[in-house]
Amino acid sequence: MYTPLKKHISGDVKVLAVELKGRGTKISEDLSENFDEMIEDTVNEVLKENIQDY
Repeated sequence: MYTPLKKHISGDVKVLAVELKGRGTKISEDLSENFDEMIEDTVNEVLKENIQDY
């Protein structure tokens, strides 16, 4: 889905697709109950990637 973006961004940019709870590989997890919980889950997924600058 994000492959077409490659031609529009520089090589030092990493596109990270984050799956939210209740979707994709996280289908067995309960959906986030509010926006803050969704943001917390997203931040935790990004931190797992150990990206220094974002």
